[in-house]
Amino acid sequence: MFLKKRVNMQHKSISFKAFLHKNERKERKTMHNLCHLIGITLNGFKKSTAKLKRRWHDLLFFHLYTFIFFPNYAAFLF
Repeated sequence: MFLKKRVNMQHKSISFKAFLHKNERKERKTMHNLCHLIGITLNGFKKSTAKLKRRWHDLLFFHLYTFIFFPNYAAFLF
């Protein structure tokens, strides 16, 4: 924690660095979720819970809507 703060202080725009860190965390979380979902699909929904099924459902519909309504943005997703 302290080390990260010191790295941020060295950077010229601290707020931008913090924003980047926040986005990286978000991306890492989504990647983790995706890997988790891929794992679930490979396991044939053996270990899936209601929460994970709902997340899979949300992700599927999110991608569908993105492809339909925002094809330009969809290119960045993959």
